[in-house]
Amino acid sequence: CTFEVSVCDLPLLPVETMINHYDFGDDWRFAVTLEHIEPGPVRQKKAKRREPAGEAPEQYPSWDDA
Repeated sequence: CTFEVSVCDLPLLPVETMINHYDFGDDWRFAVTLEHIEPGPVRQKKAKRREPAGEAPEQYPSWDDA
């Protein structure tokens, strides 16, 4: 079962971490930490991306490698 949730609707406080379970077939899990909350509109239309950490794994390897 999948669903969409806005980050502002999550019961997270600064420095708390949640697990983002992405692409259920590959079973990727990412820890996401809320660093701080900036004053602003109640809801923003698009999330701001922070600096990435580490390298992303290859999602779909070449069939020739099998």
